[in-house]
Amino acid sequence: EALKTREKLVMFMQKVRGLNKVKKLRNSRWPQEKPLISIIIPCFNYGQFVEEAIDSALNQTFHNFEIIVVEGGSTDKTTVQKLKTLNKPKTVIYYREERHLVGDNRNNGIERASGKYISCLDADDKLKPTYLEKGLFLAESYNYDMVYPSVQLFDGRDEIWQAGKTNFLECSRGN
Repeated sequence: EALKTREKLVMFMQKVRGLNKVKKLRNSRWPQEKPLISIIIPCFNYGQFVEEAIDSALNQTFHNFEIIVVEGGSTDKTTVQKLKTLNKPKTVIYYREERHLVGDNRNNGIERASGKYISCLDADDKLKPTYLEKGLFLAESYNYDMVYPSVQLFDGRDEIWQAGKTNFLECSRGN
């Protein structure tokens, strides 16, 4: 039993050492027919805001993207009606029956995405025009797996929440 445990430990350590090796990465060429970025917008009872969120995505300086809006079974009277009136370029809207939490709606959109990169945008938020361009530059130039911004409040407030230094493991733990 002790021998099996030792063998497992050795195999585990070899895997860990392999993860620590720095590899020279090259970005492969992305197919032209696919968007490079998929912008996912979950929408539950935010019909009054969602068009501004979509428009902020459409006003980007970088243009090779798709927008996926996932309506998650809104319970108000206006969200579904508002979404059905929208006819925005690069935008697909999916409607889900029954109420779904925001994370489930976001994941549903991510499953439908065809981009190399995912950008999540809440239906009551907006992107600055160079957001995708800057994030893409960092991801492609430095081979980052994740790029995330500081957040600036709007609608009468100008407070900025600074993004701190962190790594993927801290993010996955909710730190």
